[in-house]
Amino acid sequence: MSMLIPLILVSLGVAATFLALFVWAVRSGQYEDTCTPSMRMLLEEPPLQPKEPVPGSPNTSSPALRSSAQVLETATNINSNHTEQNSPERVPMKSPSSNRSLLPSVALAFAALTFNASTAPAAEAAADWKEHAISPVANPLFFESPLIQSEVRPIFIYHGIDNKFIGGFARVFAAELRYAVTERLAIIATKDGFIQLRPNVGALRADGWADIGVGLKYALIDNPEHQFILTPGLKIELPSGHERVFQGNGKGEIDVFVSAMKGWDKFHTTASLGGRVPVDFDAETSSIHYSLQFDYYTCQYFIPFIGANGQTVLSEAKGPAFGGIEGFDLINFGASDAGGFTQIALATGFRSRVCKRADIGFAYEKGVTTPKGLFDDRFTMDFIVRF
Repeated sequence: MSMLIPLILVSLGVAATFLALFVWAVRSGQYEDTCTPSMRMLLEEPPLQPKEPVPGSPNTSSPALRSSAQVLETATNINSNHTEQNSPERVPMKSPSSNRSLLPSVALAFAALTFNASTAPAAEAAADWKEHAISPVANPLFFESPLIQSEVRPIFIYHGIDNKFIGGFARVFAAELRYAVTERLAIIATKDGFIQLRPNVGALRADGWADIGVGLKYALIDNPEHQFILTPGLKIELPSGHERVFQGNGKGEIDVFVSAMKGWDKFHTTASLGGRVPVDFDAETSSIHYSLQFDYYTCQYFIPFIGANGQTVLSEAKGPAFGGIEGFDLINFGASDAGGFTQIALATGFRSRVCKRADIGFAYEKGVTTPKGLFDDRFTMDFIVRF
């Protein structure tokens, strides 16, 4: 057990090295232009510098349009040179071969216009794909959206506890904060709030504050053309909560995760995978968590989704035994007999985009594995305000 922490640190160091190399490769510019290399063989002259756009003229800021403009300008130069060389001052008569020499430039210009017309709408559609994408509602603590946004997200959770465990319910009032430092990097605060624990066992009823969790996420891959984004991240949970609501135990934990989203116009798939690594393995269990969501943008006010969220305990701690049961996302009992315990809940709900910068969301989750332990069912409601 004492070797786990050094191994984890070495693994994180290797991952950070590869991340730094990938970021360097991306910022070097080799992935920015996916259009020009395929058309460069058509140009007989060195690539021309793009001219400043004239008001009212087509936008040539994208690589596809910029390449088309270069091809057209090259074709125009070829025609101009050909006209000068065959002007009456030099050659009094045109030969049939001179007419044939115009064909390549005309064909080249026509191909550029066709390519321009076919790729411009696709480029615009790809650039707007995130406008229809939504953040997950269910499992708000560990199902992190891969999107980089600045937002405030108040959350209310009503959580039903299985009657075969201790029964009753719990209420959580919380707020999450995300701040986009750049277009790819965001600071996140995803765990906090006030817990009202109301089990059927009177001695366990209590109110208290939850632990605080903060971290970073970085959009490693953001490809509008393929409507895909991949965002790894890291969160640290501080044991700042009250022990009477099963918070504040141990020395905190580290959550390493990666989230991804793939879009097909109005349909999106979002997934997340991560590992919870406690600082003190004697006080808290380690586990992996995984989430999946499918959503479809029917209209601004109704974006339905279905999904699933799960957790599997990897290592046991030295805390009390709960019949092979461990907490789900909010609570880590540090159970001594929960190794291999898996809990999965199915989710459904919807989001409504009340305006461009505000969403409301509702989700219902139902535990489907046995024993259910803490998780019988859950209602989650949130309100997102982007800034």
